[in-house]
Amino acid sequence: MVKYPNLRNDLKYSVSDKNSFVNNNNNGFDDTSSSILNFGFDDVSSSSIEENMYPRKKLNQSMKRKNNRQRFSKLTVKNKKYKTNRKYFDIDTVNDGDCFFDSISKMLPNKYTDAGHVRSSVIKYCFADGFEWTKQTLKMLASAGLLNVTYEGEELNFKLGELDKYMSLMKKSGAWADDFWISAVCKMEKVKLEIYSPEGKLYAMHGEDHRSLDSILIYTGNHYYVRQYY
Repeated sequence: MVKYPNLRNDLKYSVSDKNSFVNNNNNGFDDTSSSILNFGFDDVSSSSIEENMYPRKKLNQSMKRKNNRQRFSKLTVKNKKYKTNRKYFDIDTVNDGDCFFDSISKMLPNKYTDAGHVRSSVIKYCFADGFEWTKQTLKMLASAGLLNVTYEGEELNFKLGELDKYMSLMKKSGAWADDFWISAVCKMEKVKLEIYSPEGKLYAMHGEDHRSLDSILIYTGNHYYVRQYY
């Protein structure tokens, strides 16, 4: 639990600050200031001023922003430390081009049996519920020359008029998944997928608005597997 800083107790200001607001029992102002009205509360002791003095509005806002930054910084560090200290075990996957889809089957074992089950489900989703999103995204990738598939050790590029060929190839076991298919799985399952290096460096995050899982994807550069937390 993070304790909020007490600005009144933590901040000490000199009594000689003539523009300071005085919050005494009479709710008045320091009559030494020429920039504010004198409401007649002249008999204010220095000890009362020291105990009840607030900083000027501008300085008060500045200190609040500073303390907010410090507070949120502490929260961030605490959360990162908690995540890295969690216990986990790694689950290996098939090494034949289906490793991403196999990883999903292990992250969602109550729904999917194997990589082929995940692949067929997400392709079906892309032609049904997610059809408009699929069409627009694939057209954009093809127009930019980024519609590529690695299959049997060869990277193939597909043009704008070759979307059917692309989808036909992706139906085959061994066709590598790319960012498009990772995003498609996130949309289909409404889950957030985090991709890290084996050393714990964050590569990418997909589906940030969806629910988190108790596992993450580990990517070595040519292979996906699962890191399960407990």
